[in-house]
Amino acid sequence: MKKKKYKRINIMGAAPGWEDTPINEGEVWAVNDCHRRREVDLVIDVHDHFVNPTEEHDRLSVKEFKANGIAAYCQTLIADLPNVKKYPLKEIMEEFDTDYFGSGIDFMIALAVYQGATEIHLYGIIMAKGKEYAHQKPSVEFWIGVAKGRGVKFRVHGYFSEILKTRNYLIYAFEIPQAFASEHHPEQVKYLEMLKSYED
Repeated sequence: MKKKKYKRINIMGAAPGWEDTPINEGEVWAVNDCHRRREVDLVIDVHDHFVNPTEEHDRLSVKEFKANGIAAYCQTLIADLPNVKKYPLKEIMEEFDTDYFGSGIDFMIALAVYQGATEIHLYGIIMAKGKEYAHQKPSVEFWIGVAKGRGVKFRVHGYFSEILKTRNYLIYAFEIPQAFASEHHPEQVKYLEMLKSYED
């Protein structure tokens, strides 16, 4: 069996920790409008607002894509934006035999695996309790499982992230702390205080 060529994908969200995304270690893929924060290799925005931009935010994004030649995947091809490709949803659903997509991050992980990534790293993606993104956490974790099942090395960066963490940060039934919770991390107090503020 031929070994896959090393390919690291860094997926960058908008939450705390996005600034830790490395510059010279693999490709940087930004979700939605996070490309405004720093230079990236690819943007994935599967919302339909690029097709018929009505709000100033959407019109600005189209202008930026035109001016900067930003490479992106969207729902459909867009006139005058040759660097924008149509997201291969049909092909990916067939490849993985599922239509379980509950967030934009899911599409990014799926595409990275589909294109042969050997490592995927998440930065600035929290999925915090009590916030709108909390309900997206299960599908993100599903796609992480798909990636790991395909032999892809996966790491979630940022002590703030709730991804791959249990409700009480203990391994079910055994009541053993998860690895991150048993570490004396310098950000632990700040992290727990932040979570409490989300729940209040």
